Amino acid sequence: DHGFAWRAQLAGYRLAFAPEALMRQRFRRTLWTLARQQFRYGRSGAQLQRKYARIGAPGPDNREALRIWRSLFRTVPHLWSSRELRGHWIQLATFRLGRLVGSVHQRVICL
Repeated sequence: DHGFAWRAQLAGYRLAFAPEALMRQRFRRTLWTLARQQFRYGRSGAQLQRKYARIGAPGPDNREALRIWRSLFRTVPHLWSSRELRGHWIQLATFRLGRLVGSVHQRVICL
């Protein structure tokens, strides 16, 4: 959680790399709930950018985001070829859409 890490550092805690640490991310079971989850994750990126950029948070890689958007548009005709491809596409597209909406609300560029 990026927000938690920034708050901990600002409170005086020191972060360290733990190679043995495990991260678990739970994806939702339906496409609708997965899309909603990813949209919120994307939107939060713009919020974090607005809140922590002035104190050293690295900016988003907007060039990579533009490459992802191009890839999403190119793969639209192939979405019906595979359920897995559709799920991955929805996950990426809703995350990126959340970034766009968050950018507008937060008045930052976080594609």
